[in-house]
Amino acid sequence: MLVQAPNVGMMRGKRDRAIISVLVGCGLRRSEVAELKLEDIQQRDERWVILDL
Repeated sequence: MLVQAPNVGMMRGKRDRAIISVLVGCGLRRSEVAELKLEDIQQRDERWVILDL
């Protein structure tokens, strides 16, 4: 599976897995993921949400 492809033993792999998970899980375009800022992501009721896309 694509999400399992990155090597999470390295920081780059962790980053790549997070990006792929957001792309697939949220159905975002790559340009939308590229423009995400930390303040766009919040945890609510034990779930992570992306605000105002």
